[in-house]
Amino acid sequence: MKVQPSDHHTVKIEKTAHYYTLGKLSDQTQYIWLVCHGYGQAADRFIQKFRKLDLSQHFIIAPEGLHRFYWGGTSGTVVASWMTKKDRLHEISEHTTFLQDILLNYRADHHGLIICGFSQGVATVTRYMDRFKPAFDYLLLWAGSFPRDIDSQQWNDYTEIEKTHLFYGNQDELLTPELLEKEQKYFVDQGFSVVEHTFEGGHKVDSDLILKFQNEYLLDGDRQ
Repeated sequence: MKVQPSDHHTVKIEKTAHYYTLGKLSDQTQYIWLVCHGYGQAADRFIQKFRKLDLSQHFIIAPEGLHRFYWGGTSGTVVASWMTKKDRLHEISEHTTFLQDILLNYRADHHGLIICGFSQGVATVTRYMDRFKPAFDYLLLWAGSFPRDIDSQQWNDYTEIEKTHLFYGNQDELLTPELLEKEQKYFVDQGFSVVEHTFEGGHKVDSDLILKFQNEYLLDGDRQ
């Protein structure tokens, strides 16, 4: 018996999205950080990686991926992801709009912007930037892969020299030396200007390296 194929349909619905913040937004706030977690993480835990920053000058926003699931299969820790390969264009549109709506709620003209993506979050933040082109001070790509579907010429026209920083651990079990070399070659081939930072460790955001970045690049009064 021949199986009749089903027809695919979509419908727009209202959905509750979640995000977390650290610090207090005030006249003294120099930088807003938009930080996006990786696959199988939760924003309320991920944001703690940025607690060593000077929260009198830095306001941290951590959106959570729109897809929640149990890390253990049917029970256990609830985590999130940003997208899958299925129906990807709708998912990209939805989570990039989510990020834009958050920033519109908080950012004023005098606030600098630092965007950080970890692992799957790298693709999330770069696709958001490619779509909405927010003015930004620094982009931190942490142990993830730059999306190959972004037009490299338009990206180079949008970004500036030494605004993009690549972070990775020297024992990263997912970003292997072979994958890292491939990523570095892609940056060179596309003419992307990237400042590299490494640390002792695996596939994680290193809080001490975040603090070092603050002290080297984000000195008090830079935006006065």
